[in-house]
Amino acid sequence: LMFNSALAGVPPALGLGVLACAGATLIPYEAERSEVLAIAVTTALVSTISPLQDHLRRIAYQADRPFAATRISAVQCLWAVTALVALAVFGVPAAWIPFGALLIANLASITAGAIEFFRDASRERVVPPSRRQTLDMGRWLIGASVVDRLGMVASLSLVAVLSGSAAVGEFEATRIVAQPVTVLAIGLGTAVRPKLMRAARRGDQAGAQRHRRRIVLLVGAVFVAYGAVVLLPDPVNPMARLFPLAFESNGLVELMLFGTFLMNVARLIGEQMTGANQVRELTPIGIAATALSLAVVGGLAPVSGAYAIPIGLAIRAVWSYALGVRVLERGIARRAASADQPSDGPPSDDHGP
Repeated sequence: LMFNSALAGVPPALGLGVLACAGATLIPYEAERSEVLAIAVTTALVSTISPLQDHLRRIAYQADRPFAATRISAVQCLWAVTALVALAVFGVPAAWIPFGALLIANLASITAGAIEFFRDASRERVVPPSRRQTLDMGRWLIGASVVDRLGMVASLSLVAVLSGSAAVGEFEATRIVAQPVTVLAIGLGTAVRPKLMRAARRGDQAGAQRHRRRIVLLVGAVFVAYGAVVLLPDPVNPMARLFPLAFESNGLVELMLFGTFLMNVARLIGEQMTGANQVRELTPIGIAATALSLAVVGGLAPVSGAYAIPIGLAIRAVWSYALGVRVLERGIARRAASADQPSDGPPSDDHGP
C-alpha cells in the first residue's frame, strides 16, 4: 500500500513543487538569488517528502499500531533538532537550514518507519489495492482537498477586495493563534479515526457514531481548554504578546476557534464516507459547501471585515456535515434495500424426502 501510494503521489507532487518553486525564482526579490534558490529547492523537496511521512504515520494508525506511529514522530523530532544544530555548526548557509533540516528529519523518519514495518511484518499477507485503485480513490480525495484550499484563497481575496488588506492580516494573526490547538486536535483524533473508518467499512452505523462522538468530545475538550488559556490576559497568555493583532477585535479569536472546531467535526463525516466507500461524493459536497461559504463571506465582508471568514468557515462546516450525513444515510438505505432483494440464483434441487 505504501509503495503504491508513493508511486501514485510522489511524481506529480514533486513535479508541481518544482514548477511552483521554479516560478518563484523568477520573481525579483531583495534577497540574493542564491538564497532564493536554496529556499526554492528545499521547499520543493519538503513539500513532496513531508506528506509521505504523514501518510506512513497514518498507515501505522490504520494498522492499529499507535506506538509505531509515535516512534516515527519521535525520530522526526529528534532528527529535526539534530539537523538544525549540525547544519548551523558546520556553517551551512542560513537559507538552506530550515527546510533542509525538515527534509533530513522526514527522510530519517520515513526510513525508520519502513524498517520497522518490514521487520515486524505480519505473516498474513494482505493484498493491497492496485495503483489504479489507489489513483481512482485518490483523485476524489484530492478534488475535495483542492476545493477546500481554493475556497480559503477565494475567501481571503474577497475580504481583501471588499474590506481591505488590514482585515486579511487580522484574520491571519487569528488563524495562527488557533493553529496549535488545530494541530493538537488532529493528532489526538488520529488514533481514533481508523476505528471510525473501519466501522463505516463494515456498515456498523452504531459503532461509527460511537467513535465519531468520542472524537468530538475529545476535540471539544481540547478546544475548550485551549480557549480558556488563550483568552486570559497578556501576562498569562503568550499568544496575546506574540500576536496582539489577533486580539484587537473583540470575539474574533473565539469565533475562529469555534469555526475551526466545527471544521474538525465536519472532517469526521468525510472520513466516515471514505471508510464506507462513498468517496466520490466528497468533491460535490465540498463544492456546494464552499459556494455557500463564499456567498456568506462576500455578503458580510464589507460590514464585518475579518469576522466574515470564520463565519464562512462555520457555515461551510455545518453544511458539509449535513450533506455528508445525508449521503451516508442514502448509502445505508441502498445497502439495506440490496440486502432485502431475493437472490436470483437457481432453485435448490434439495426438496427433502
